[in-house]
Amino acid sequence: MTPPPTVLHWPGGGSWDPSQLSSLAAWYKADAITGLSDGDPVSTWSDESASGWDATASSTDRPTYKTSILNGLPVVRFNGTDHYLALGAVDASRNVSGSTIYAVLQTDVTAATFRCWWFTGIAGSTSSARTLANLSSVARIGGRTLDSDSFASVSVTTNVPVSSWVLHGGVFDNANGTMAQFVQASANGTASLGSSGTTSNTASSAVMIGTNGNASSTAFFDGDIAEIVFAHQALGTTDREKLEGYLAHKWGLTANLPSSHPYKSSAP
Repeated sequence: MTPPPTVLHWPGGGSWDPSQLSSLAAWYKADAITGLSDGDPVSTWSDESASGWDATASSTDRPTYKTSILNGLPVVRFNGTDHYLALGAVDASRNVSGSTIYAVLQTDVTAATFRCWWFTGIAGSTSSARTLANLSSVARIGGRTLDSDSFASVSVTTNVPVSSWVLHGGVFDNANGTMAQFVQASANGTASLGSSGTTSNTASSAVMIGTNGNASSTAFFDGDIAEIVFAHQALGTTDREKLEGYLAHKWGLTANLPSSHPYKSSAP
């Protein structure tokens, strides 16, 4: 007998959440962090998926837990100088047919260089990412299918306002060698990942939240992250729109959704 759908616990919540994605690989939500008070450092951001990929920080690099920031819910705040969380070599985007990364976040600075909020690639590298997402006045995703492919990226065509909340996502289709960016649940460019028709990568991939593979000084994210969802699949339109609708309704960002979005008025 199939159990009834989960009833979510925020105003306007529907019956769908990312746990219903069969390809869910990692899920970080600030409202699931327990035992912290406003302003406390975050040493561990637990993965709410079945993967158990908890993101951790050293005592000197910990971001900050901030309460009641967005729609009455907490966020994780990064200072743009040395705050980040790391997962180590978990093969997050290796030997999979595709991946999808989505987040609710805001940046506090207009910077000349991109500030990285998600990185999977070879540890110690700045441009080996298999999936990468940056936000700093403009949004950008980037990646490659094989280690031997050239790194490619897609940037948004209009500025992302500083201190404004953004739904930012990337869909990486390794099997077909393409990637697509979505900003505020609207398509914002595509590019080639290099090779296609293969899921093979030769090196293990590290995961970083809040910086790139070698924690370079110009890559640290400056702003707040409310939630991150990572799937081992290039999500199709139906699941992608459910994910966008879930995030928008949970975090009070339905005004960010285009008028034609199927979950503009009600949560999935």
